[in-house]
Amino acid sequence: MTSINSSKAANQSIHRVIEVIRAHREVSRRLISKETGLSTPSITRLVNELMESDVLCVHESTTVDGAGPGRPASVVKLNPLFGCAIGVDVGEHVIQIALGDMSGKIQLTSRLPTAAETGGNATFANIVRAINDICGIYKSSFEQDAPPLRAITVGVPGTVDPKTSHIAKAPKINGWTDFDLKGRLESEIPGIAIRIVNDINAAATAESAHGVAKGYDNFVFASIRRGIGAGIFINGQLYQGSAGFAGEMGKMVFDADFKFSAAEGTGHLETICGEDPVLDLAIAKGIELESTESSRPRMRSLATAAANGNQDAIEVLQQFLTNYGLAVANIASLLDPSIIVIGGEIYPVMDMAVEHLTKTIALLIPSPPKIVGSTLGERAILQGTYYQAHKDACDTMLVDQSDS
Repeated sequence: MTSINSSKAANQSIHRVIEVIRAHREVSRRLISKETGLSTPSITRLVNELMESDVLCVHESTTVDGAGPGRPASVVKLNPLFGCAIGVDVGEHVIQIALGDMSGKIQLTSRLPTAAETGGNATFANIVRAINDICGIYKSSFEQDAPPLRAITVGVPGTVDPKTSHIAKAPKINGWTDFDLKGRLESEIPGIAIRIVNDINAAATAESAHGVAKGYDNFVFASIRRGIGAGIFINGQLYQGSAGFAGEMGKMVFDADFKFSAAEGTGHLETICGEDPVLDLAIAKGIELESTESSRPRMRSLATAAANGNQDAIEVLQQFLTNYGLAVANIASLLDPSIIVIGGEIYPVMDMAVEHLTKTIALLIPSPPKIVGSTLGERAILQGTYYQAHKDACDTMLVDQSDS
């Protein structure tokens, strides 16, 4: 194994090459040159260096740019054996985890109870257990040394301070106020690049990388779950705000008489079309709703009832969407995004939701953006955390090589 040229210019070029490979999974040298703007000799040299360092590997393919009938093209991809990365989605009731290799392919997934009601320490212990368990299963599949774990990204249902990475507040997890999850994980699993992100921002990242927002620099991912939040991309970058509170749609105010209570933490929009008031209305109308992991039904239960033709459920959802549309219209007027992606637990009636929101917003603002439904569904947060972990893993492995 040889080290990579560590000059600043060389590192910048290497990162550009890696990003193109990450975007395509496997790609010809010709396409790398085209998308990076680097000359063919430069690409040849950089790819050879990365192959000698075991960062990349090469094989023949008949499906990529440059291949023809009976003439496979030589393509490069990230070496899957050079390491692995883990994405974690900490939900209110379930922790989901995905482990993938350096080629970008997810190899294993698992689920574990969150234990949110027990307390933040119990939730933390379950996160560590889930990580250790999935790593153990992955290592057992190799006869010799398994690829090293290089990065972990954890998506949490709360606000993350972008300066400290502390969880400022996660109302669904008891005890997670100014909680240093990153520091505690670094103590339990040292030597790994660890990142803590807001779950909706993780979903927005997945939409940008793999979903319907791919190719759009300016978009909003609006999530309909127990809380009401949004992930915002401006000029191709995730926007978190000064303290990580950007996208808190539920805190939008539509009544000057409303007074926010820090003790309750409920925003004005959440009192109108948060999950609790919407489901209370549905229950009052006698709509039978299925429970999920919790004893209380969730928004997806109402959406499922509407998808099954329950007229009362349809009416409740339409009323909710009209109110929700006011917030979406205000976001559109403020940010002027190219598209707004709707995600979360509304997916059983996504077509109806998109149509209703499109009509509502068209009546409220000039030049409304296109409203589209997410195609990633409940996988969005987990995919987003794994995508970010994989990116961090690529960055750390290049640092390791340039320092060697």
